[in-house]
Amino acid sequence: MKASDLRIGNWVEHDFSWELMVDAVHHDSIYAIDGKTPVHLDLEDCRPIPLTPEWLERFGFEYRGLKMSGMKWFQKDQKGLAFQQLRVAKWHDDEWSFTLECVVPSTLSIAPLKYVHQIQNLYFALTGDELIASKIKNKQDGKA
Repeated sequence: MKASDLRIGNWVEHDFSWELMVDAVHHDSIYAIDGKTPVHLDLEDCRPIPLTPEWLERFGFEYRGLKMSGMKWFQKDQKGLAFQQLRVAKWHDDEWSFTLECVVPSTLSIAPLKYVHQIQNLYFALTGDELIASKIKNKQDGKA
């Protein structure tokens, strides 16, 4: 993971056990929020968080079932934008597809996604709004 991949508010994983929100980005380190306390972390100890159905739901996407050959489909409705819906779908591999449901053209596939910070950055670039996760979970003790 490179510092240029991250923005303030992105989520990263530290040593495969802690999910932390980025508070500041430097060229080889970050400050992240652990509870209410900022902690300094080397980027080499941080990993991108794989995008999962649980993360999509934390960001307000709703599971809409299966479509076309077993594709998992999540949707987040948008009002007042040039597009009507944001969809994230996953086929049988490990990559998600980010799609805009527009009036014209009817559908526009934007980018392949693998990690939480990627969907956060793309969503912000398209809407100007942050994707806010509904709860913070510590992987070590399973607390939310």
